[in-house]
Amino acid sequence: MSWTIPKPAEIADQASTDFEEAFSTDADGNPRVVDARSNRSVLATFARVLGLGLYPVYLYLSWVTKQLFPDSCADVVLPWHARIWGVDRLPGAIATGNVVFTGADTTIPAGTVLTLSGATWSTASTVTIEGTGSATVAISASAVGARFNQAVDTKLSLQTAIAGLFTQTATVASGGIAGGSDQQSVADWRQALLDHIREPAHGGSKADYKTWVKEALPSVARIAVYDEWIGSGSVGVVFCMADDDGNFIAASPTEVETVQTHLDEVKPVTANVIVVAATLRLQNIAVAVSPYSAQVEAAVKTSVAAYFRTKDIQVGEPLRFSRLEERISRAAGEDWHHLTTPAADVLPTNVEILVPGTVTVTEAP
Repeated sequence: MSWTIPKPAEIADQASTDFEEAFSTDADGNPRVVDARSNRSVLATFARVLGLGLYPVYLYLSWVTKQLFPDSCADVVLPWHARIWGVDRLPGAIATGNVVFTGADTTIPAGTVLTLSGATWSTASTVTIEGTGSATVAISASAVGARFNQAVDTKLSLQTAIAGLFTQTATVASGGIAGGSDQQSVADWRQALLDHIREPAHGGSKADYKTWVKEALPSVARIAVYDEWIGSGSVGVVFCMADDDGNFIAASPTEVETVQTHLDEVKPVTANVIVVAATLRLQNIAVAVSPYSAQVEAAVKTSVAAYFRTKDIQVGEPLRFSRLEERISRAAGEDWHHLTTPAADVLPTNVEILVPGTVTVTEAP
C-alpha cells in the first residue's frame, strides 16, 4: 500500500476537523458551534500553521524511509549500507604497458615522463640504446583512470628532450597501454551492492566469477562464464571492454592477464580457470525505411548503434531479431521499415560478442 504525503492544505483541513470535533461541546457537555475554517477564525489560522509546520516533517519522514533501503537511499547514505554488506567501492587502476624508443647511443633514465593530451606516464626503469636501434621499456600512468589507456602505435611525446633519440617520442608497443580504470561510479557501486544482496556468494558460482572479474577490472563491459570449458573442473571466463562511448572493444593481453591473476587468487582451489578475451563479430545491418530522408537514415543508424550497447547484447548470446526491429521502430521520423539483414536471430559462438558492422539504410519500395 502506497503512502501519499499530504499537502499543507490537506493537513490544515484535517486539523480544522480535529479542532471542530474537540471543541464541539462546552464544559457542561452542551453542543456548540465551532468555526475552524473561515478566514477570520483563530482556529483556522492555527490549522494553517500546523499544515505549514508539519509538511516538512512528512517530507523528512519520507526521506528517512528511503534511506532504509540501498536501492532508494541517497548517495551520501550508500556507503553506510555498503559497509554493512562488506561491498567496498572499487578504486581506480593505473594503466601500464610498454613503449619503444628509437635512437643511437643514448640512455633513457627511469622516471622519464611522456605526455599526450594532458595525460602523463613515466618509465619504470633505465634503458640504453647502444649504437643505432631501439629499446623497449615499461611505463605506468601518473594517476588512475581509463583515459590513460592507449592503443598500439600511439605516439607519446617526451616532456623533456633526450639527446640521441631520432624523434622526441615513444611508440606504444604491442598490447597497448591498458588496465587503467576510473574509480567505480556511485551508480555502479549501488548496482554492485544490489547484486551482492540478490546473488550472495555461492563458493564459485557463475555470479561469483562475474563479481571477481569486476574486482580485478571494474571497467569490464560484458562477462560470460562457462563450466566444463575444457573438461571437468574447468571454468571459462570470456569478457570484453567498452570505449568511452559504450561501444564494445576487445580486451588487451594485459587486461586478460590482470583478470587471470586475480581469479587464480580467489577461485576455489579445485577450479581450473581460463580467461579469454571476447572476439568482436561484426554484424551488418540492412534496412529499408519509409519515409526516407537523410535525417531518418541518421536516426536509424543512431538507434542501431544504441541497441548494440544495450544489455540485450552479451558474450555468446544471440541477437534477437524482434528486439532489433523494436529499436529501429523508435527512430525519429520512421513510420515503418523492412529489416532484411539479419533475417532472423543471430547466434554467435560462446567467445564472440556482436558489434555493428556496416549499417545500410535505403528507401522502402
